[in-house]
Amino acid sequence: MSSAAHKSIIRPKPRLVTAAAEPKRAPLTESQRALQSKLPAGVDILVLEKQAKALGYALDNPKDLTRLITRIRQVRVQMARQDPSDFNAYVLRDEQTDKPIKQAPMHKEWHDLLTDNDRLVIWSHVEAGKTQQIAIGRALYELGKNPLLRICIISNTNDLAKKIVRQAGQYIQKSVQLHEVFPHLIPTSDPSLPWKSQALTIERPGMGSKDASIQATGMHGNIIGSRIDLLILDDVLDPENTNTPGPRDDAYRWLKFITGRLTQEGRVWAITNAWHPDDAMHRLEKDGFLGKRFPVIRPDGSLTWPAVWPPKRIEKARGPGGMGPLEFARQLMCQARDDTSARFKREWIDNAIERGRGLRLCQNLEQLLREAHVPEEEVEDIREKREASEAMWRLTGHSYNGGIVTGVDLAVQKHSAADETVLFTIYVSDQGDRRILSIRSGKWSGPEILNEIKKCYDDYGGMFLVENNAAQAYIVQQLQATTAIPVMGHTTGRNKADPAFGIEGVATELANGKWLIPNALDPATGQPIMDSDVQKWITELLFFDPREHTGDRVMAGWLAREAARRFVDPHVNAGEIHVRTFRPRTPAELAEAQAHK
Repeated sequence: MSSAAHKSIIRPKPRLVTAAAEPKRAPLTESQRALQSKLPAGVDILVLEKQAKALGYALDNPKDLTRLITRIRQVRVQMARQDPSDFNAYVLRDEQTDKPIKQAPMHKEWHDLLTDNDRLVIWSHVEAGKTQQIAIGRALYELGKNPLLRICIISNTNDLAKKIVRQAGQYIQKSVQLHEVFPHLIPTSDPSLPWKSQALTIERPGMGSKDASIQATGMHGNIIGSRIDLLILDDVLDPENTNTPGPRDDAYRWLKFITGRLTQEGRVWAITNAWHPDDAMHRLEKDGFLGKRFPVIRPDGSLTWPAVWPPKRIEKARGPGGMGPLEFARQLMCQARDDTSARFKREWIDNAIERGRGLRLCQNLEQLLREAHVPEEEVEDIREKREASEAMWRLTGHSYNGGIVTGVDLAVQKHSAADETVLFTIYVSDQGDRRILSIRSGKWSGPEILNEIKKCYDDYGGMFLVENNAAQAYIVQQLQATTAIPVMGHTTGRNKADPAFGIEGVATELANGKWLIPNALDPATGQPIMDSDVQKWITELLFFDPREHTGDRVMAGWLAREAARRFVDPHVNAGEIHVRTFRPRTPAELAEAQAHK
């Protein structure tokens, strides 16, 4: 073997390419599948082929194959001793299949954070492998690096704590891979030291401590021994200890008491779901802990772990019959919220959904007219007025809007981390009801935004109110200069022109039953169907906080509401804008009209 080839295989960095690290894999050939079935667990055929090519080995040669498999295992063992993420990938096994677990990029991020921080809170989405990665895998790794450690794992309940200890003990007793990495990690031979359901002790050099190597308990449980070197808080919170002030205070006080058992160099790592803004984990963050969040959808729009949470599963969890907006935000988006003090109450939104039961979003004005049972003579009148609307706008600055308005929240940067541009279209009846017709969103460039607004106008007509602060103003200017679309800019400022204040008006309208949220029934299942953008708007409403970034759909919906106040509501700007609306006829009116035919 050449010196260069030797170095390429034993050097721990760059990392060996494993099946878990590859973003995409081509289907295996028949010969690859046949060879993969003969390989030991954890040895991937694609890795094997790459290493064989680098070393000049022939996989059809049994001696070469044996040497290569042995060498790869040696390399992986070396890597596992140096890196906790590599350790987990090599040692840990899926509980159901007993196959090596799949490491996601976020798991590597977790372990890097754990390595660099003594006081850390990680908020992560559900089904992220939190317990396996940290309470079991990382605990075993730390113990392998320092057998003198005293690790305490706090879980939500005693039963969960016992399960963690049992699984850790099984690895120490039975795992071939663990003993390849850390041969010294074996049960103690001292019968006086604990090896039981909630505590276990490994063989230690010298006299060692009489405290357990790993112990675990549920919240408010007893801690054995005097001091703790590493405290792991594994999903200790739940609705019961976060919903009301008393349990939140109790949980925080008890965790502060436990952290008082730490040695001088002791570390505290917590991994959790987001529950309440004032729960124990958020209080620890305020105490100086570093806090990091790993939502299922990252701020740049990418997915954190698409193998487990692909787009279809996320949308199913977000949509009707899924988790519901609050739990979706908490469990998958790592967004804590006090729903008792939410500005937009769940019951208001539920009422708007009920009022919109059976209605659909409308693809265009014609569909709305059909569904509203507008008399044909009035439909013709509406069409004629819409045709004359552009000329009216050019000549007078007035326009026929037919009760339809669109609010546009602009994001003119197209890079992946940018906010979305949202077009929020509503129909305002002569009773002042706001029915959502369409919510369109995307990460569009400036020219694309112009085209989307033009398409929206072609579909619905009406008036457009577009945020035009700073760099966004050119969109309004371009529309006014190159089209006859009735568009006006809106510059945010104080009072009702300011979103933090003006959005309160949307809350008031929802509370007063002025909004309709369409949700047609699926003819196959009878269950309501809700558009994903509408569902996202609801989630943004429930989690609205004027002190934080306002959601794109909330902003666009507010601009649509402001447009309704300016261009439709008769008590606002009376006489300045030509207003013409149509009203869906009641069943009684329809029956009467039919009788007169």
